[in-house]
Amino acid sequence: MKRYFRYEFVKNLKMLGLLTAICSVVYVVTMASSRLVAPGGANRPWPSQIGVIYTLLGILSFVVPALMYSFKMNKRSADVFYSLPLKREKIYLVKTLVGLILVLLPYTVAYFLGFITVALRENYYRLLWYLPGYFGGLFFGICMYGVSAFAFTRANRVIDGVIFMGFYALVGVFAGDVTLRLIGAGSSAYAIWMDVSESFSPVVCLSKWGENIDSLLRDYEVSWNLPMFLFPFLFAAAGYAAFFFLIRYEKAENSEQNSDSWFGYRTMIPVYTALLIGISGGGWIFVALFAVPAIVLTVVYTRKVLFSWKYWLMIAIGVAAGLALNALI
Repeated sequence: MKRYFRYEFVKNLKMLGLLTAICSVVYVVTMASSRLVAPGGANRPWPSQIGVIYTLLGILSFVVPALMYSFKMNKRSADVFYSLPLKREKIYLVKTLVGLILVLLPYTVAYFLGFITVALRENYYRLLWYLPGYFGGLFFGICMYGVSAFAFTRANRVIDGVIFMGFYALVGVFAGDVTLRLIGAGSSAYAIWMDVSESFSPVVCLSKWGENIDSLLRDYEVSWNLPMFLFPFLFAAAGYAAFFFLIRYEKAENSEQNSDSWFGYRTMIPVYTALLIGISGGGWIFVALFAVPAIVLTVVYTRKVLFSWKYWLMIAIGVAAGLALNALI
């Protein structure tokens, strides 16, 4: 396994250098050219632009899993990898470790180069907050990678894997919105559940983390809540656990076939249809507005314009559930 890890790491060195260079140039140029002090000589800090590095981290957490696990979407490469004298769990473990390096090392280098760029310029930031800001980014990066890795590997084609990552990145946003609408703004639990529901998406939690670190750098007060750390951790733990558990059921012959996993189109198309219709303004125009994308995604899923009745039933279940949610809201 050590030899295989060394092989994968060396094979991806060029990609590691490229990602590190891109992230470093983007962030350093941003920090070198951005205003750091409020205009008018008020000696007040301007927004720190630290969100740029967190945005790059989020992008890496989506791009790298597609690079690391796309081998399973090609029959020839899947046959080669699955014929190695290593258990599949070890192959994917090595791929995951190298993938995390490809995410976290470029983030680390770019983050501290950006910090040095800021520190060398006139600023009024509380620079000590850059340290917890870095470790928080590590935490959310590892969490997002776990969710993305699970989502991407549920597919048998690259395009499906990319769509699945998008599904899992945003489903918590819409689920949280539906939860809040069901509770109602007049409820005493609304304020509590607002913090909880906003934490259903690791992407949103990373964004909130970036906003809070920016405020602390500028010596402003911030509000923290446990859910913004707890839910990303739970989602990531579930993602990594399911990812490695389901590996044993992977078959090389599934490559390039329809992505029939219950964690993909089969579940996400009706779920998204229900959530989007549920939070819409009501009326058949909204049913049509969100049913059409469901039909398009089903065409992508089945690779057929004329698909069977069971897929129409899948869409109909989503529409019916959405109408029920809309009525409750």
